[in-house]
Amino acid sequence: MIAGNRGNITRVALKWFLEHDAISCVIPGFKSIAQGEDNLQAINVEDFTNRK
Repeated sequence: MIAGNRGNITRVALKWFLEHDAISCVIPGFKSIAQGEDNLQAINVEDFTNRK
C-alpha cells in the first residue's frame, strides 16, 4: 500500500504532490479548521523518495 504508515490518504496525496519538482504548491480544500490542520500534517509525512 502506498500510504503505509504515513497517515490518512489526504496527507499522503499532499506529500506525494509536494515531492515533485514540477509542483511548487498545492491548494487543498477543507470544510473545517480540523481538516485544515490535518492537511498541514502532510509536512510531517515520511518522504516517498530519499532526496533529503
